[in-house]
Amino acid sequence: MVRPFPKIPKPGRRSLRQTAIVAGVIAGHALALALLCWRPQPVQGADAGMEGQVVLASLVEMEPSAPAPATHAVAPKARSRPPESPTGTQAAAPDDPASSSPPDRTPQLTEAQTAALDGFQPVMAEGAPDQPCNLTGMMADLLSRSPVVQQALADMPPAQRSVANAVNLWDGEWPEDSLSGGKGLLRAILAKAVGAARPDCLTVANHGPALFFIPDNRTTVVLAVGSGEWRWGDLIAPMSGAVVADNYLGGLASR
Repeated sequence: MVRPFPKIPKPGRRSLRQTAIVAGVIAGHALALALLCWRPQPVQGADAGMEGQVVLASLVEMEPSAPAPATHAVAPKARSRPPESPTGTQAAAPDDPASSSPPDRTPQLTEAQTAALDGFQPVMAEGAPDQPCNLTGMMADLLSRSPVVQQALADMPPAQRSVANAVNLWDGEWPEDSLSGGKGLLRAILAKAVGAARPDCLTVANHGPALFFIPDNRTTVVLAVGSGEWRWGDLIAPMSGAVVADNYLGGLASR
């Protein structure tokens, strides 16, 4: 006689609930352990490790746009002639001494800044005359190691730096705030360093701004020089060569 298989009792709802609770507790402990063992890697900034380096941001030439439609030229209105003097000749305007002489654009430095500038002696690698001159690379090495540059950065107020900690020194023209303070000292440093370079280095064409990464109190300051097509000699135009350093510093010493 064949005996039937015994019936296996089905698990109740209570046992299933207990199993789910135990599984959830185990999964929670495993997740907590994984979070404790995980160590995120720090993300380095865009300028980390860039101290003493320079980047030339070359500009892309755009295709010329279509010429604008021709318009009819309007004849200018005739200007009224000033009244003549009784002798039949126009009265001569008096000479204005202020308009004949150009304004003084020499940075006004303090005594401490002038003394620091006097101690700044840029040494530019001469190299062979037939070798190409990399004045931008020499500037990057000089600016990143000079303590006078650090003093100039310390004298600059935060308002003269952008949100990205960048400073515009020269973009074809010297900004108005480069006539005094730390920015004025940086301007004088650049003029003295450019004046110490070989004359042929001043005529090498650069395209786009040169960005110099300077370490400053656990941060990095970006000094921007140039815009479009420019040359280092443009910073000290119309003078060039070693004469500009003597003339520039002579103007500072006479004050």
